[in-house]
Amino acid sequence: VTPLYLSQFVTPIVTTPAMFTHCVCPKVAIPFVTSPVLSPTVSFPALSPLFCAVVANGGILLNSCCGSEIDRADYVFRFNLPPLNYSDDVGRKTNLVTAAPSVVYAGLNERRGPFVDLAKIYEPAMILMSAFFIKIDTDVSLKAYYALIDFKSQQKVVYLNPYYLSKLARYWKKKGLVVPQLSSGFMMINTALEICDKVTLYGFWPFSEDPNGKPIPHHYYDDRPPKPDVHSMPNEFFFYSRMYSKRILNLKVGKCF
Repeated sequence: VTPLYLSQFVTPIVTTPAMFTHCVCPKVAIPFVTSPVLSPTVSFPALSPLFCAVVANGGILLNSCCGSEIDRADYVFRFNLPPLNYSDDVGRKTNLVTAAPSVVYAGLNERRGPFVDLAKIYEPAMILMSAFFIKIDTDVSLKAYYALIDFKSQQKVVYLNPYYLSKLARYWKKKGLVVPQLSSGFMMINTALEICDKVTLYGFWPFSEDPNGKPIPHHYYDDRPPKPDVHSMPNEFFFYSRMYSKRILNLKVGKCF
């Protein structure tokens, strides 16, 4: 079994990265197994039954009043260190939060304090980064790791395993999902389905109108559009809908009252 995360226990000394379909990326060296940037182990709590909430940042969450329902989950996944000052709608509980280098760390060279302050909002949640796909992500992710160390943060930083994601992409391609790159949301939903007894998705709605035709922003906190030609959220949403119809997961769209 190929684990989702790199760690000192599972990472081979010699390895190569996965290739994205929208670029041919140069090889990236992954640290030796004894490197301090890799956690000794990465594990999830052994709870039974485990109810997981996977919380995306879609504008469908705005005014949803889903916060208390999300916070009752045993384990909560979030993406790209989103604002939590909409707690009535999105809750505050976080066990794992992703942090995409291209989105979050643009100014990390000049000022490290704001990033560290932002990360502290999520303590003690694990921060998940994609450090070993392309060189620029490696450089920025390691700067983020050492910023947290230098500022005495107690948060654990973990890294996505390129081998796992390569296998995941091949699996879903055989199922009919052909996209330039799987989104972090799709990856984490797969992880949740592996470790959780019950999975509910919140904020996954890749459309500019809600089910009643009312316009909504792209995110619950802003209306910045996604980067073109990287992810295909509508295609992924089709597969979420299929899993919902088969009762594999719950898909929350709209109000939580």
